[in-house]
Amino acid sequence: MVCPRLARALSPLLALTLLATLGAGPARAQTLTGRVLLPGGAPAAGVLLLALSATSDSVVRQAATDADGGFTLAVPPHPIRLRALRIGHMPTELGEYSLRPGERRVVTLRLIGAPIQLRPQVIAAARQCVATADAGEAVVTLLEEVRKALTLSTMRQSQGDLSMRVLRYSALTAPDGRSLGTRNLTVRAGASSRPFQSLPPELLSQVGYVSEDRGGTVYRAPDARLFLSPEFEAGYCLRVEDEADSPLIGLAFSPMGDADIVRIRGTLWVDRTSLELRRLDYLYDGVRRALAGARLGGSVSFTRLPSGIWFEDDWEIRMPRTSILQQVGLSGRMTETEVLDAIQADHGKVLSVSLENELIYATASPVQDSVGSRVISDLAAARPGVRADSLLEMASCAAGMEGASASIMGAVRRRPSTAVSNATVSAEWKERFRVTGFHQWSWTQRTLRTTSATDGFYSVCGVPTDRLIEVAATYQEHRTRTIAVRAPASDIDLWFARNEIPETSERSTLLRVSTADGEPIPFAVVSVGGGKPRIADEEGRVALDVDPASTPQISVRRLGYRPFYGMMPRDSGGAVAVVLDVAPSTLDAVRVTAASSPLERVGFYERMLMAQRGAYSAEFITPEEIREKAASQTSHLLTGSVYVTIGMSAEDGRRRAMALGRNDCRMNIILDGQRINPENGALEGFVAIDDLVSGRTIAAIEIYASNANAPA
Repeated sequence: MVCPRLARALSPLLALTLLATLGAGPARAQTLTGRVLLPGGAPAAGVLLLALSATSDSVVRQAATDADGGFTLAVPPHPIRLRALRIGHMPTELGEYSLRPGERRVVTLRLIGAPIQLRPQVIAAARQCVATADAGEAVVTLLEEVRKALTLSTMRQSQGDLSMRVLRYSALTAPDGRSLGTRNLTVRAGASSRPFQSLPPELLSQVGYVSEDRGGTVYRAPDARLFLSPEFEAGYCLRVEDEADSPLIGLAFSPMGDADIVRIRGTLWVDRTSLELRRLDYLYDGVRRALAGARLGGSVSFTRLPSGIWFEDDWEIRMPRTSILQQVGLSGRMTETEVLDAIQADHGKVLSVSLENELIYATASPVQDSVGSRVISDLAAARPGVRADSLLEMASCAAGMEGASASIMGAVRRRPSTAVSNATVSAEWKERFRVTGFHQWSWTQRTLRTTSATDGFYSVCGVPTDRLIEVAATYQEHRTRTIAVRAPASDIDLWFARNEIPETSERSTLLRVSTADGEPIPFAVVSVGGGKPRIADEEGRVALDVDPASTPQISVRRLGYRPFYGMMPRDSGGAVAVVLDVAPSTLDAVRVTAASSPLERVGFYERMLMAQRGAYSAEFITPEEIREKAASQTSHLLTGSVYVTIGMSAEDGRRRAMALGRNDCRMNIILDGQRINPENGALEGFVAIDDLVSGRTIAAIEIYASNANAPA
């Protein structure tokens, strides 16, 4: 007989709370402010500044520099010494300062700290587990570098308000690794500088990382505060983990002495060359015998952005699901044995980070397919609204990727939503590190460049998956904000400000449709040379793929107005504007002065504009086109569509038209918001489109490439 008992995680992985970490300012207002520069004069981002007491090494205040090297440090009204801590470098002493009460002093500081180099022979000598106070040189050095990163990750960012989108999902596996369940996905967004937090270290040292309560078993994970606490120094011994040919070097920790609580042991992994913190791996130490071989524990990954912002970007916690097996022996005595049934792994990942509502970091969801594994039929859905040449570029990009290579895709735009063609998009990353002198070191910088297409689309192929990529676009002398990306990633849009570049790109012309009084005419249908029509937005504006120096034939139509047919008009300044006259009407009740049309109220024009901007892969047949075709049958209106093929059926002795989608599959048809379900067996499940509604009564038609691509 088996009695199940769930070992439930009431607080999986540090209670994911999206809260900003606020700090209190000093009572007095004296401040030291300014910039910190690297030896070459460039801004020093993400440097930790410590204000030390002039008579001791005690830290009285601390601050971090922003992307421009700027800082503001509140200091007490007595002498202090200023020290700069930069990851991978020796500390720089920046002198002594004494500010009067209320004084605000502006300074420019320059770093001179030499890069830190770990000697292999020291690492080999430090393999034994030693207490922190007696640790070897390599252990102490690694611990200091880890603490720099962890301190920066716990500090509230002075650069502005951070917001994050965080994905949570779980997976259930058998003890042998077989999958036992699907993943449950949730995405949360909110203001945050620390995406997760645990219990304070002093409390964890008392209750442990695994404890029982009335609801089940609670599994906890460490956060940055543990490794900055006195409890860590007093309770753990350290050694260096040096794996051959690995780009990482580890600081391993394990609990000292015996305890009746569950503790953790693990490794903090740092980059061998830059000494930047990369990952924490940990296991629970002291769990029950039945769970000892399950490798229960987790991991936390860290990311440093070019602006100096540190945060935990990925984490996992592995917890058991157990049951109690009751057996009756030959003696008649019942025994109970705990059995491991499965391992539940709860995951969290930061999908994006925005600073003051501007994207600064993005990555792909770990539960999505890689862009490189998609076939070309899926590429259109992955980036709807792009042109055929862009889809071919996406396909060739995916086909050419090998090994750990990936791609980054998106669009270059000018606010509010104009595509920018011929912009140069660059993807840069640090590939290798080398020391060039006692006070100098350099990275081997790799750069890939591409040019945005006529619809603003770009793709950069062949970037690494294990590096942070900096992506930005330039147009003439202007540059977009740099976004840090972990590949593969899509929908990484790069934005120019409204006043940085002209409204139109080199192959684009902005046209405005208005009345003689200057009032904009929204949703007018514009066609160039008889090509695919586009509609104007709410302000009567539409961007056309036309060389600004040319004057092609255009047509501009809107129900209730006289249409315009002719050469594209331009004024003396080169602006393009079309004026439509109100068509005469015999019914005063239907003057074109209504606040909105029925199609506008049901969202037809809004969805059409979104499709033009790339939100959907769709076709739209407007009222103006329907009136021009004057078709009595709906199938005639659909003739020539990219996504619809008209098939004919001779069932029951009649020829009837059917709307077929891709691969001649049945299409879902919605009439005025109601799904049309054909009777069982009628036309083999297809709808006779002309029997459904007359072409003369249709106001407009929307056609989507797939159900997945259609709006909800």
